[in-house]
Amino acid sequence: MAVVPHLIYMFEFVIDDLVITLQNYCAPDEYPICVEISFRNCVYVIVCDRDSGNCVDPCRPKTGKRCLFPLTSPVTEEDRLHIHVYKRRSNCCKFLLGLSEISIHTLFKRVDKAFEAQNDGWLQRWMDQLADLPRMKDPASNVMDRCDCFDSSYERREQLCPVSSVIKQLVPIFNLCSRQTGNIVLIIRLACHGPTITSVYFRREDGKTEAMSSSKQPQICPSSEAEEPRKCHRSFACNRDKQCPCNICVDECGRKCPKAKQKKSKKQAKKHCPPKVEEETIAM
Repeated sequence: MAVVPHLIYMFEFVIDDLVITLQNYCAPDEYPICVEISFRNCVYVIVCDRDSGNCVDPCRPKTGKRCLFPLTSPVTEEDRLHIHVYKRRSNCCKFLLGLSEISIHTLFKRVDKAFEAQNDGWLQRWMDQLADLPRMKDPASNVMDRCDCFDSSYERREQLCPVSSVIKQLVPIFNLCSRQTGNIVLIIRLACHGPTITSVYFRREDGKTEAMSSSKQPQICPSSEAEEPRKCHRSFACNRDKQCPCNICVDECGRKCPKAKQKKSKKQAKKHCPPKVEEETIAM
């Protein structure tokens, strides 16, 4: 029996704004302000103002942090994204300025729905492909002859098509005395990558590895059949005088294949073309 894989998610956090209205006078002014964001026991991110707050150039694009994590169980309405704001010197020396929490169930539900729509039936295909995988003791010869092989969506891919959703939220923060100490504006992006993440890299002469640019990475999201031009694979040359029913004709020997004439385009052209008499007059 195949085991259902855990999906890999990614959080991206950007602190768009933070205003402290009630100071913690025990916190030294020279300590940087840091925001700690945690979710369950799998996400813990620290975003500090001096590193990601654009203190030097406020017009520069804001920076943040991202975190990849597996989701071992479905998110419920009781799950919360916890936010703590500190004057922080180190992990052992920090002064609380405020804390809050965000309900994250709706965001996960939206991303999961979009992922299922983008990768329709992925789990069943994944199980079928794993069960039909040829093995040493079981050649699984029936894999070579099945109707699914003629369906482009049945192709086994290295990675499923990821989806994401972004929210921007103003969150009040409170101290342990239940007094509001300020407000924080968070930009949160949640992405679902499926059970695996695949990328291309190359190994340099010094032994170090470097990732390829995004433009050279493999295309993991197939375009829809409506957008893809129909392709025919031509063999032999007996139909040289026939017209090709496809927009693209592939021939191993490089033989030309005449394209089929489109009758609709002719009818449309007659409606918009001027009369022949006018054409002759212009030509003269």
